[in-house]
Amino acid sequence: MKTLHSIAKRAVLRGTRAGFSMQKVSSLKAAERSLAEVIGSEYSEHLEELREREPIAKMPNWLCESNLKSTKVVLYSKEQNTRVIVVFNAKTAQPMGVREELMLESGSNLEPGVEFLLIVDPLKTQSVVFTGRTSGGDMALESTGFILSKNIQRLINQPSLVHRRSICCSSPLQTISDATMKHFENYLSNLGVDHRLATFIEEKSQLHELNLYQNWLKNLYIALD
Repeated sequence: MKTLHSIAKRAVLRGTRAGFSMQKVSSLKAAERSLAEVIGSEYSEHLEELREREPIAKMPNWLCESNLKSTKVVLYSKEQNTRVIVVFNAKTAQPMGVREELMLESGSNLEPGVEFLLIVDPLKTQSVVFTGRTSGGDMALESTGFILSKNIQRLINQPSLVHRRSICCSSPLQTISDATMKHFENYLSNLGVDHRLATFIEEKSQLHELNLYQNWLKNLYIALD
């Protein structure tokens, strides 16, 4: 048989639980509001940075293709009867201390840059493919191979540089004689593949990463607001 004391005790417990539950809801809402405010503020700051950097990340004679669903960036250019395509991924700019650590880990004197795939398509049956890396505005080619021109789009559509490398037979450029390499570099320079393109790739890679992050902030703010 229930006593008045036990009934009163249970009522107090129910009230305490309800109060605790209300406090949790209130605390969660406050945390959501606080997070939304911080995200909104950071979104505005990044928007200003994007507006400042977008005019810089443009280069004559090169078309750029990218979207907010992928980290991939594709550049297109055409010199007379030769099409040039560069494929790379968005990359976050590294602070000086981090760059030095990565250089020590890799045992390289070059700053960590952006890995890229370069396709030179003379609009014939076969195209030449290079892999390489930018570093502080310079460009270093690492390997070369060939691909049927009809398979270029398949190569571009691969999700990463590792997958792209697997499609074309690549040979290290160290096996090529210095004289041939010099002519290679001259040929590519005439196609607009030089230090200016390397700087552009690095800037565009970082800008696309900023765009992706900005879009993530926007979607998160919408979800919380």
